[in-house]
Amino acid sequence: MITAIADDLTGAAELAGVGLRFGLDVEFSISVPKHPPYADLLIIATDTRAKSRKEAMTTISEIIQQLEIKNIRKLFKKTDSVLRGHVVAELEAIQAFFPKQKFLLVPCNPSLERIIKDGIYYVKNQPIHETSFVHEYHHEPQSSKVMELLHTDRQDISVLRPDQPFTSRPFVVGEAETTQQIEQWAKDGISEQRVLGGGADFFAAFLEAWGYKPRSQDQNHTYNAQGSRSPKLFVCGSASENSQRQIEQAKSSGQAVCSMPEELLKKSADTKKYIDQWGREVAEAFQQNSSVIAAIDKPLVKDPDVSNNLRRYLAALVKNVLSRVDLKELCIEGGSTAATIIWELKFGGFTPVQELAPGVIRMQVADHPNLHVTLKPGSYDWPENIWNAEKRD
Repeated sequence: MITAIADDLTGAAELAGVGLRFGLDVEFSISVPKHPPYADLLIIATDTRAKSRKEAMTTISEIIQQLEIKNIRKLFKKTDSVLRGHVVAELEAIQAFFPKQKFLLVPCNPSLERIIKDGIYYVKNQPIHETSFVHEYHHEPQSSKVMELLHTDRQDISVLRPDQPFTSRPFVVGEAETTQQIEQWAKDGISEQRVLGGGADFFAAFLEAWGYKPRSQDQNHTYNAQGSRSPKLFVCGSASENSQRQIEQAKSSGQAVCSMPEELLKKSADTKKYIDQWGREVAEAFQQNSSVIAAIDKPLVKDPDVSNNLRRYLAALVKNVLSRVDLKELCIEGGSTAATIIWELKFGGFTPVQELAPGVIRMQVADHPNLHVTLKPGSYDWPENIWNAEKRD
């Protein structure tokens, strides 16, 4: 069995999609399952990216202890592809249990034009600190150097090209501009018996290096929800440019968009009153629409307390809507938003059923088999085949 630990929920779901692409039985959980794992691939989703460094390390340590991993070579540590969060600290938490292990981190995703070249991280040929991603780091980087993005003072981390020898290096960050280079890193890392970590492209290469083969994606990407007119709620809590653009396009095309009441931004707001108002607005929108978008729809606020409050409001909204509407499909963007909602709803486990697009994964809720949850990272687009909805008759 392969075990993967991801630092946020959408990153974990992205790996689940890769597993489905390779024809694996996938188990997805937000904690270590109490029963013996029966799947080919066990994915554990944490919300450590949104926690403090100390909390993140403690969480990873507890998971490793509970897993009792015997085959460290089949452990994969999913990190953010653009190195947000506590990437090095979480790997160090693993290293505490396996002090002789060396690490290979390949975070870049060439499939999304996210590459590392000459120690610099580029997104679509632009240094990453010159893109909108710069606002999503806890400490805004002043350059696109990988070592600055990692935000660590470790001296034994080597950022290397694929053609550079790395056998003696304890902690290697692999540069890559192509899928072929990603695949070579995976083969080399496994042959060296290193612990591998990184993005979704590297995980796919990791599976291939172990001998798994991807299957045809055509069927996997076909949306087969319980009827296109079944109630479907999109929860959009991301402030990314992609998310804001899609919401504006949805408004322009006449889709139902229910924005958060302005009053909830006020410290003295009656939270329960305005959440209930928002939930009622969403429920009424479902009378005319097969899908409804619930969005923060406000400018980015760089205040952790405000961000936490907004996620809690979205979670409270979803709970309110579920009490009013027989939802079949819940679609959530953003890892921290998804984690807050899933904790609030007390959903513990999921069965991944479809990769609708790379990074966009539809899963059946274990305790609510008639409800499916679809997750995607905030910086990805919603696929057109589920985003565009028909009106009800």
